[in-house]
Amino acid sequence: MKNLFLIDGSAGVGKTDMVEYIRQKYSHGDLVGLVPKFTTRGRRPEEIARVLALDLLFISREKFNEHLEKPNFYSYEYGGERYGFHKIDVDKALASYQNVFIIVRDRITIKQIINDYPKVCTVPVFIYADNDHVIRRLIKEGYDNSSIEFRLSRQTLVYDDYLKHSDLYQEVILNDSNKRDLQRLIDMLVKLPQLLLGEFH
Repeated sequence: MKNLFLIDGSAGVGKTDMVEYIRQKYSHGDLVGLVPKFTTRGRRPEEIARVLALDLLFISREKFNEHLEKPNFYSYEYGGERYGFHKIDVDKALASYQNVFIIVRDRITIKQIINDYPKVCTVPVFIYADNDHVIRRLIKEGYDNSSIEFRLSRQTLVYDDYLKHSDLYQEVILNDSNKRDLQRLIDMLVKLPQLLLGEFH
C-alpha cells in the first residue's frame, strides 16, 4: 500500500527543514516523493538569501485563478495568501513513490484528501515547536523582529485549532530545533506504515 503523509503545523516549526531533508536524502529512487504547491505569496528575502529548497511554486494571483478554474484542484488560504495543487499531481506522485509528502496548512483540505484516497494509507501529521524554539530558529535563519512577530502571531491560532481537532492527526512531531532529531523522526514516518503493517501479519 502507498503512504500519503499530510504535514501540518504553523510557521517556523520546521516544515522547510523537512522539505530540505527529503530532497537531500530521498532525491534518488522511488521511496519518497514530495508534491509541490502553487502559491500567490512572494518569496521571502531570507529564503532567497539561503537558497532554500521549498515545496512552493510562486505565481501571480491571475495565474492561480486559472488553476482554480480547473477541476480537482485543492486550494486553501493561509496568512492572506492562496496555496494549491492538482489532484493529478498527487496521483502521479503516488504512482511513482512508495511514500508521498504534502505540506497542507488547512484542516478541511486534509479531510478532503483523506476522503479522496480511501485506498491509500493517509497519515495526517502535525509538527509542533514551542515559541522559544521557534524564535531561536527564526533568528538563526536571519528573520528580523517584525517577521518573527508576524509568524509567532499565527502560532497560537494554529495550535488552538490543533487542540480542537487533534483527533484528525495520526502522528505528532515535537521539533526541539535539533535538525538531526527531526531527520530521525522523518525517517521513522517513512518506516511507520511498514511497521504497523507487520503487526497485523
